[in-house]
Amino acid sequence: MKKISIIPLVFAIAFLVSCGSKVNFDGFSDKNFIECIKKTEKRLDEITELNCANTEQSLKDNPFGETLIHNIAGAEKLVNLRKLDLKKNKIEDISPLSGLTSLEYLDLGENEIRSMYPLEHLTNLTYLCLDKNYIGDMRPVKDMTKLETLDVSRNGIQGMADFSKLKNLKRLELNSNRISDITQLSDLTSLEYLSLNDNAVIEIYPLQPLQKLKVLKLNINRIDVILVLGKLMALEELYMQDNQLRDLAPIAEHPKLKLVDVEMNSIFSFDNVAALEARGCKILGKKVQSK
Repeated sequence: MKKISIIPLVFAIAFLVSCGSKVNFDGFSDKNFIECIKKTEKRLDEITELNCANTEQSLKDNPFGETLIHNIAGAEKLVNLRKLDLKKNKIEDISPLSGLTSLEYLDLGENEIRSMYPLEHLTNLTYLCLDKNYIGDMRPVKDMTKLETLDVSRNGIQGMADFSKLKNLKRLELNSNRISDITQLSDLTSLEYLSLNDNAVIEIYPLQPLQKLKVLKLNINRIDVILVLGKLMALEELYMQDNQLRDLAPIAEHPKLKLVDVEMNSIFSFDNVAALEARGCKILGKKVQSK
């Protein structure tokens, strides 16, 4: 009986498998985005995590933008993606992400995005960062009920979203926007960390329902009345640099405060927080203003 070598057959099968697994990049147009995907060495439908972010070092090493992604057309084919990092690129159109409903983690910080409406149906997100873009409207977050962390700092936001459904949100960063009215924050009763530095906030009484809040950052605003802060019983760190404070009496008996920063205010006396300091609370910015 004639012997048949199986070696050619093995090579043939390997060749067919290789051809069958070749990634089809039809619909993609950005070479840097394509190269980032190729590094995973997976088919598009196998990719669950993708990191195409730039870093300060990569941008320094490529001063003419050689590593920047401008267009994410084709991303709609990454149907099983759960984590995507596109930080520090030049992306404006994020509509290719609109159908990626498996996404749980999405970082689009430091791009050129003007609308977050393409993300409104990504309701499995637990982490969303849109820091340093050109977004003026954050209402699309209203149905993202699984969100735990949201950062929309350094945009052009003036008005809040309807936060009534965001019962899982624990960390919210809204720094360097144009926010003055924070009434809608009262719905975020699970918040543990809130940062509103560099806005136009005057009244903070809507914060009273936030009884799980541990860290509150309100630097560079227009706040003068802080009665509500004495009622936030979980608060451990309070940052209120560059406001219009004159008196710290409302927090004098706070049981859990560990750090208070009141640099650049108009406080006439710190005598009423001596007991707070005696309990171990560190108070920064103790510069008494002359009357």
